[in-house]
Amino acid sequence: MKKINIILGLIGVIGLAFFFGTADPKVDCESLIQNEKSDEYSGVIIEKYFDQDQHMYEKVILDKSPGTAVILLNWETSGFFDFVKIGDSISKNPNSLQVNVWRKDKDTIYNLEFYCLEEPNSLKK
Repeated sequence: MKKINIILGLIGVIGLAFFFGTADPKVDCESLIQNEKSDEYSGVIIEKYFDQDQHMYEKVILDKSPGTAVILLNWETSGFFDFVKIGDSISKNPNSLQVNVWRKDKDTIYNLEFYCLEEPNSLKK
């Protein structure tokens, strides 16, 4: 029984190593950008934090009608998370990486950028 558990454990580790070793970073990056492009949100930021339970992901919580929305900014590199403040109003349209930010003393359009091993334009086939 003990040998079977060791063999199954080794097969699992080898399977995971194979899966992560053969993952195409271009596809992952393109999927990340496409997912963010498809998102649409609008509301007032009521909270922002690094989620310690989820790999320190940057999270922004929006108050919107009705309810709230969670925006995950995984791999986002433009500085958007650092720029926005609680109380800012933000909106993002689908098919775009631009986020409008309204604050009482300034209006800003932020272009979201993501960490990729290759430039997004070079990912097109």
